[in-house]
Amino acid sequence: MPLAAWGTQKADYPSRYITAAAMMLAGADSARQAGDLIRQVWHNAIYQLADPRTDSYTREDGPAGAFLEDFGQALNKLFTGQGFRSQLSRIEENQALVSGLMEELDLPPDGEDGHQALYDLYDIYRSLTGLVTKPSGNLETFSNSLHSLCADFSGKYDTLRLS
Repeated sequence: MPLAAWGTQKADYPSRYITAAAMMLAGADSARQAGDLIRQVWHNAIYQLADPRTDSYTREDGPAGAFLEDFGQALNKLFTGQGFRSQLSRIEENQALVSGLMEELDLPPDGEDGHQALYDLYDIYRSLTGLVTKPSGNLETFSNSLHSLCADFSGKYDTLRLS
Protein backbone atom coordinates (compact mmCIF):
# COMPACT_ATOMS: atom_id res chain seq x y z
CA MET A 1 0.00 0.00 0.00
CA PRO A 2 1.50 3.38 -0.96
CA LEU A 3 2.33 5.59 1.99
CA ALA A 4 -0.07 8.26 0.72
CA ALA A 5 -2.92 5.78 1.11
CA TRP A 6 -2.41 5.75 4.88
CA GLY A 7 -3.99 9.17 5.06
CA THR A 8 -3.26 11.64 7.77
CA GLN A 9 -6.13 10.90 10.11
CA LYS A 10 -5.10 10.64 13.73
CA ALA A 11 -7.13 7.44 13.97
CA ASP A 12 -4.53 5.81 11.70
CA TYR A 13 -1.70 6.70 14.07
CA PRO A 14 -1.70 3.47 16.13
CA SER A 15 -1.55 1.20 13.10
CA ARG A 16 1.16 3.31 11.41
CA TYR A 17 3.09 3.36 14.70
CA ILE A 18 3.01 -0.45 14.91
CA THR A 19 3.94 -0.77 11.25
CA ALA A 20 6.89 1.60 11.64
CA ALA A 21 8.19 -0.29 14.67
CA ALA A 22 7.83 -3.64 12.90
CA MET A 23 9.57 -2.35 9.78
CA MET A 24 12.42 -0.98 11.89
CA LEU A 25 12.77 -4.35 13.62
CA ALA A 26 12.96 -6.14 10.26
CA GLY A 27 15.43 -3.59 8.88
CA ALA A 28 17.60 -3.72 11.99
CA ASP A 29 17.72 -7.51 11.81
CA SER A 30 18.76 -7.35 8.16
CA ALA A 31 21.41 -4.75 9.04
CA ARG A 32 22.70 -6.93 11.88
CA GLN A 33 23.05 -9.91 9.54
CA ALA A 34 24.81 -7.83 6.89
CA GLY A 35 27.02 -6.21 9.53
CA ASP A 36 28.01 -9.60 10.90
CA LEU A 37 29.08 -10.68 7.41
CA ILE A 38 31.04 -7.47 6.84
CA ARG A 39 32.78 -7.91 10.19
CA GLN A 40 33.57 -11.57 9.52
CA VAL A 41 34.92 -10.93 6.01
CA TRP A 42 37.03 -8.04 7.31
CA HIS A 43 38.37 -10.11 10.23
CA ASN A 44 39.08 -13.24 8.19
CA ALA A 45 40.79 -11.24 5.45
CA ILE A 46 43.12 -9.54 7.94
CA TYR A 47 43.97 -12.70 9.86
CA GLN A 48 43.73 -15.01 6.84
CA LEU A 49 41.29 -17.38 8.46
CA ALA A 50 39.49 -19.99 6.41
CA ASP A 51 35.72 -19.97 6.73
CA PRO A 52 33.22 -21.37 4.22
CA ARG A 53 31.03 -18.31 4.80
CA THR A 54 33.78 -15.84 3.83
CA ASP A 55 36.23 -17.75 1.61
CA SER A 56 34.59 -16.55 -1.60
CA TYR A 57 35.42 -12.98 -0.52
CA THR A 58 38.77 -13.44 1.24
CA ARG A 59 40.45 -15.80 -1.21
CA GLU A 60 41.34 -15.42 -4.86
CA ASP A 61 39.54 -18.52 -6.12
CA GLY A 62 37.36 -19.68 -3.24
CA PRO A 63 38.37 -22.18 -0.57
CA ALA A 64 41.41 -23.56 -2.44
CA GLY A 65 42.79 -20.17 -3.47
CA ALA A 66 45.37 -17.99 -1.79
CA PHE A 67 44.20 -15.27 0.55
CA LEU A 68 43.92 -11.82 -0.95
CA GLU A 69 46.79 -9.49 -0.08
CA ASP A 70 44.60 -6.67 1.22
CA PHE A 71 41.43 -6.80 3.33
CA GLY A 72 40.09 -3.93 1.19
CA GLN A 73 40.03 -6.31 -1.77
CA ALA A 74 37.93 -8.76 0.25
CA LEU A 75 35.50 -6.06 1.31
CA ASN A 76 35.30 -4.86 -2.29
CA LYS A 77 34.44 -8.40 -3.44
CA LEU A 78 31.73 -8.52 -0.77
CA PHE A 79 30.21 -5.15 -1.64
CA THR A 80 30.27 -5.73 -5.38
CA GLY A 81 28.86 -9.25 -5.20
CA GLN A 82 25.31 -9.55 -6.50
CA GLY A 83 23.94 -11.29 -3.41
CA PHE A 84 25.29 -8.77 -0.93
CA ARG A 85 24.34 -5.81 -3.15
CA SER A 86 20.78 -7.17 -3.16
CA GLN A 87 20.85 -7.46 0.62
CA LEU A 88 22.01 -3.85 0.95
CA SER A 89 19.36 -2.71 -1.54
CA ARG A 90 16.66 -4.29 0.62
CA ILE A 91 18.04 -2.48 3.68
CA GLU A 92 18.02 0.81 1.76
CA GLU A 93 14.43 0.20 0.59
CA ASN A 94 13.45 -0.47 4.19
CA GLN A 95 15.17 2.77 5.23
CA ALA A 96 13.12 4.73 2.69
CA LEU A 97 9.82 3.15 3.76
CA VAL A 98 10.53 3.68 7.46
CA SER A 99 11.55 7.28 6.80
CA GLY A 100 8.26 7.91 5.02
CA LEU A 101 6.28 6.40 7.87
CA MET A 102 8.18 8.44 10.42
CA GLU A 103 7.35 11.62 8.52
CA GLU A 104 3.68 10.68 8.68
CA LEU A 105 3.98 10.05 12.42
CA ASP A 106 5.48 13.47 13.07
CA LEU A 107 2.34 14.80 14.76
CA PRO A 108 0.99 12.28 17.26
CA PRO A 109 -2.52 12.53 18.63
CA ASP A 110 -2.91 14.12 22.03
CA GLY A 111 -2.08 11.75 24.85
CA GLU A 112 0.18 9.50 22.75
CA ASP A 113 2.88 8.42 25.21
CA GLY A 114 5.05 6.24 22.98
CA HIS A 115 5.92 8.90 20.41
CA GLN A 116 9.33 9.77 21.89
CA ALA A 117 10.23 6.11 22.37
CA LEU A 118 9.51 5.48 18.67
CA TYR A 119 11.72 8.41 17.65
CA ASP A 120 14.51 7.19 19.96
CA LEU A 121 14.27 3.77 18.29
CA TYR A 122 14.33 5.44 14.87
CA ASP A 123 17.57 7.29 15.71
CA ILE A 124 19.29 4.03 16.62
CA TYR A 125 17.78 2.27 13.57
CA ARG A 126 19.16 4.97 11.25
CA SER A 127 22.61 4.71 12.83
CA LEU A 128 22.62 0.90 12.56
CA THR A 129 21.43 0.71 8.98
CA GLY A 130 23.74 3.58 8.00
CA LEU A 131 26.74 1.83 9.56
CA VAL A 132 26.11 -1.24 7.43
CA THR A 133 25.31 0.48 4.15
CA LYS A 134 28.29 2.85 4.47
CA PRO A 135 30.82 1.28 6.83
CA SER A 136 33.78 3.33 7.98
CA GLY A 137 36.61 3.23 10.46
CA ASN A 138 38.65 0.15 11.15
CA LEU A 139 37.65 -3.39 12.07
CA GLU A 140 37.64 -2.66 15.79
CA THR A 141 35.56 0.52 15.61
CA PHE A 142 33.14 -1.05 13.13
CA SER A 143 32.73 -4.17 15.30
CA ASN A 144 32.27 -2.12 18.47
CA SER A 145 29.74 0.19 16.80
CA LEU A 146 27.82 -2.75 15.35
CA HIS A 147 27.66 -4.51 18.71
CA SER A 148 26.69 -1.35 20.58
CA LEU A 149 24.00 -0.30 18.11
CA CYS A 150 22.47 -3.79 18.01
CA ALA A 151 22.33 -3.86 21.82
CA ASP A 152 20.92 -0.32 21.96
CA PHE A 153 18.28 -1.15 19.36
CA SER A 154 17.24 -4.30 21.20
CA GLY A 155 16.95 -2.48 24.50
CA LYS A 156 15.04 0.44 23.02
CA TYR A 157 12.72 -1.92 21.12
CA ASP A 158 11.96 -3.74 24.37
CA THR A 159 11.21 -0.38 26.04
CA LEU A 160 8.94 0.55 23.15
CA ARG A 161 7.01 -2.72 23.42
CA LEU A 162 6.39 -2.07 27.10
CA SER A 163 5.18 1.52 26.62
